[in-house]
Amino acid sequence: MTTMLFWILTWMVLILSLPALTLAAYSARGKERKVFFRYSAISLLPVVLLLIFGFTADAMRTYSPTDFRIVGTFILIILTYAAVQWIMAIACMLAWLTGTYHPLCKKLFLAGGILTSTLIVSMGIYGRSIGIWKLHCTKDTLSSSSIPPAFHNYRIALFTDFHLGTFGTDTTFAHRVVDSIMQAQPDIILFGGDLVNYDTKEIIPFLPVLSRLHAPDGVYAVMGNHDYQENRHWNSPVQRQNSVNRMKKLLSSVGWTLLDNESRFLVKESDSIALIGTENDGLPPFPSLGDLQKATRQLTNTHSKKKHFSILLTHDPTCWKRKVVHQTNISLTLSGHTHACQFQWGDFSPASWKYAEWAGWYNQGDQHLFVSKGVGEAFLFARIGAWPEINLITLHHLP
Repeated sequence: MTTMLFWILTWMVLILSLPALTLAAYSARGKERKVFFRYSAISLLPVVLLLIFGFTADAMRTYSPTDFRIVGTFILIILTYAAVQWIMAIACMLAWLTGTYHPLCKKLFLAGGILTSTLIVSMGIYGRSIGIWKLHCTKDTLSSSSIPPAFHNYRIALFTDFHLGTFGTDTTFAHRVVDSIMQAQPDIILFGGDLVNYDTKEIIPFLPVLSRLHAPDGVYAVMGNHDYQENRHWNSPVQRQNSVNRMKKLLSSVGWTLLDNESRFLVKESDSIALIGTENDGLPPFPSLGDLQKATRQLTNTHSKKKHFSILLTHDPTCWKRKVVHQTNISLTLSGHTHACQFQWGDFSPASWKYAEWAGWYNQGDQHLFVSKGVGEAFLFARIGAWPEINLITLHHLP
């Protein structure tokens, strides 16, 4: 199986080579051709060393938590190095083009490149050392006349993308996440998928922590793409499926209810709302196993005979426009998956290049989608701007 790291490194061959050669050309300007080749060799040497290390690490992966942190940190280093290379290459080219007009222009462009590069390196260090632990609890309100009166001020705690393998056996951050959720005193707790990175074994040290989660209406979860554990090599499909089945049993043992294309009615007094959960429903290369028809087929008791507010918990937000909007009467969809690419600057994130809905609220008429940035990390072991978050959503009934 071709891994994500392999594709990143393959693209890096081109992404890193072009600015390296540009810097070599700037350094050798006006000199003999052999000087350019000498500078090119010097500029490309760290590029070659980084790529050799990356491809070697990819080939020798053990999928252990330590291995994840090494690979995640390496991806951060190589992306930061690429950004610095491009910034300095552009600064040098601009200095080269404008230096003939005024010497000050050359100095300004070079100084700007150095300052910007320093900022990027500082951001990378901050995101790796502090950003991954900078837990936030967001608070939002959804008001609608379709919310039953008995569910006025109903509190939903949503958290997604835990990726427990990130933390090895260190449960400190996991305890912080659980403490924050319990302090919010929610009526229900929902987990939006991606509990592990590669293997069910990652959950074992965290079972006592996960068992601390409880709420009056229970703790519910759905499967994320990582939970199917297809991102690693298995000796056989049976071995992988056994690991997935074990994960489901462990979740049940700590009191979580897994909704695999299933639904429940949450009842208060004479009112009810429907809670629907589907398996991961993503676009290639992610699994597409969500079955809304099967999930809603269970809503056949007496509560379904009257109009009800419904909540869909599904990991991948792309299914909202594909299968929910204008095709169902589902009022609120809760998702994760994107992590906001673990990088956000103001309202911008690279996640917006791939996902139309990548963080926060989206609305189509009276149908709403909320996408969480998640609490853990995948592939990139850092967070910059897109801090880890727990989401508290309070429902308000409008008369």
